[in-house]
Amino acid sequence: MQKMAAGGAHLPVFFRTVGVRPDSIPAVYESMPGAIEQSEIEQLVERARQGDRDAFGRLALLHRARVRGLLHRLAGADRLDDLEQDVFIAAWLNLKKFRGDAAFATWLLRIAVNKARRALKRDRPLPALDIEPRSEAPGPLAHLLLDETRIQLRAAVASLPTRLRTVFQLRFVEGLRGPEIAQVLGVREATVRSRLTAARQTLRARLRR
Repeated sequence: MQKMAAGGAHLPVFFRTVGVRPDSIPAVYESMPGAIEQSEIEQLVERARQGDRDAFGRLALLHRARVRGLLHRLAGADRLDDLEQDVFIAAWLNLKKFRGDAAFATWLLRIAVNKARRALKRDRPLPALDIEPRSEAPGPLAHLLLDETRIQLRAAVASLPTRLRTVFQLRFVEGLRGPEIAQVLGVREATVRSRLTAARQTLRARLRR
């Protein structure tokens, strides 16, 4: 595997904070994360839990695009870099608490949601949100995002209360299922269903105006 250039100028700032060596990360972890098998991810998680900083660096690159996408949709672009750093530093500091009850990606997204929520409570107004499905795995709404409705739908989603907007983004943009969303948010599946129903009803009403 080809290694990244020493110095890693294009690598995230939090690598320095955590102590990841930029030249220890094969380029495939950034350029083709989908090529990494789940079994290898599990091995990286275990190594990182034991204090292997370079293993954590590989995990961070594998999940970075997804975390940044969710943070951008929930909290906007202005605070994206700071929130990304907060998420991965928090993940590193709390990695020994990860028990494997959920997938590592789910656990990481939960940290991202919590960081975005706190940022939104501190800073108003709400950001201009991007509700495009992730390009590598389009969500169920991809076929509905037509040019003539995109602006209206984006505005309607942005006006949802944070708890409804978050569950909407996780379901229809990230493509997560009910049990995964429940794990990310730390709530019951019934709560996820009720919030999704409320989000749909609210959006339907606002789009009919």
